[in-house]
Amino acid sequence: MFGSSLSISAATTSALTRSDSPCLVSVVSPDCQAAVTQVIGAFSANFPVILQRIREAAGPDAIIVAMAFYNPFSGTGQAVDAPGDIVAAQMTAQAKTVATAAPVNAVWVDLAAVFQGKAPTLTHIMEDPPNIHPNDAGYAAIAAAMTAALRTAVEDAEPPAPPETGDSQLAAPDSTSTAGIVLVLTAVAVGALSVRRVTRG
Repeated sequence: MFGSSLSISAATTSALTRSDSPCLVSVVSPDCQAAVTQVIGAFSANFPVILQRIREAAGPDAIIVAMAFYNPFSGTGQAVDAPGDIVAAQMTAQAKTVATAAPVNAVWVDLAAVFQGKAPTLTHIMEDPPNIHPNDAGYAAIAAAMTAALRTAVEDAEPPAPPETGDSQLAAPDSTSTAGIVLVLTAVAVGALSVRRVTRG
């Protein structure tokens, strides 16, 4: 099985990390929630277009695995812990709705659930300086979740149709076919919105 991957950056969430962002003051403030709503709106407008173009390029038989948005503060006990879970859940819901609907029909991996309450052990967030990205254990957890999702998708897929009566041999596979290609779409964590506030002395 051939595989390729695509990473979608956090440019959409940059408004939440600027020095003038209200989320650096309080992630539960009305102004921050309004900013989050605006970011979700922009993401919801762009993400479907990206996925649909990928589906068109990959063909109808390719398996697309989509995953997005964990909260790297989840379980830290910091001020952004619980609010970050809420934001991650909101954006995950939007991404999942788009990714799993026709014509994309992607296999979904819920990273928010994988990391919820476990950021101290699955990311570098408690290190000095803190880093929101997964550590070795975090990447292993992501790989396990992806493997489980792929296994379920393959097991649930319909078996290929048997050859017609009278055919003595199966047709040779088409070397140009995109069937079996796995495209992994990742969108980095939205938890970066409060890194600056957390790291201040």
